[in-house]
Order: sequence, then structure tokens, then C-alpha cells
Amino acid sequence: MSEYQFIPLTSTNLSAALSVYQANSDYFALTDEQPTLATVQADLAAGPPQFDPANKHFQLITQDGRVIGVIDLLFGYPEASSVYIGLLLIAVHNHGHGRRVLAQLSQSWHQAGFTTIHLAVLQNNSKAQRFWRAQGFYETQPATAMSAGQPVAVMSYAKQLDK
Repeated sequence: MSEYQFIPLTSTNLSAALSVYQANSDYFALTDEQPTLATVQADLAAGPPQFDPANKHFQLITQDGRVIGVIDLLFGYPEASSVYIGLLLIAVHNHGHGRRVLAQLSQSWHQAGFTTIHLAVLQNNSKAQRFWRAQGFYETQPATAMSAGQPVAVMSYAKQLDK
């Protein structure tokens, strides 16, 4: 059995996701936002224009039945062979969960035929930038994204899945 399980986020388990958001106060300080249920609901509904919502998977990450994180995934974006990580938040830091979640998912995505992972990191989030670079991601281009209804500067990253 895999170390982590992934449970779709629905209106019935939003509060579990909110607890993960609230455990990431450093991240939300960078966006000048206090996470609420409305924040979680907005993230659940968010996606790029003309993107098929059926390919969006916003999930709780559990380990041994306990919620330890959330992840927002877009399959087939920005290319058909890509997976886009829109958000990865882990409630308990410095235990290797982020690295191990990524490794578990990367293996399954590679087996499913995906070739590239894409994501964007707030340019003022140096801790996250170090994390993603340590996982083998490389910078592709600066961009602008929306956070709490406001434009924010981000750096786009990508990683090729092992052949």
C-alpha cells in the first residue's frame, strides 16, 4: 500500500483542508491573506480559462488516516502530457512529507504516461523555491498569477519525469 492516500476535496471536507491552510501561516503571510473556508472554496473552483474542470483534482493528502496536506492538480495542462501542481500545502513541516508525496505521485504520473510537471512559486517565497529546486525542478520563466483576486509575481518551474 502507498504511504499517502488522496481524497477528493468536496463541500463535506472543506474544514479539513482549512486546517492545513491555517497550518501554513508563513505562506499566507506572503499573500496578505487570512485563510477561510471561502479561500478553500475559491481554490477548489479555480482553474485556467478554457480548462476542463474534469481534469482538476483538488485533494486532501492523508497518511494513516490523518490529513497531512492538500494538493491541487491539473492533468493535461499546460500540455496534454503535463501535470500542473497548482498548490501543495503540508500541515506538518520538516518531516519529508512534501518530498515523499511528490516522489509517490511522480512515479504514478510517469507510469500513466505524463512526461513533465509544471508549477509556479511566488517570487517572494524563497523557502518554496529552494524546496522545488531540491526536487529537481528548474526555472522556466517569470509570470503573473492571481492570488486572493490580486496579481502576484511568480516564477514558473518544470521538471521532466524520469524516462
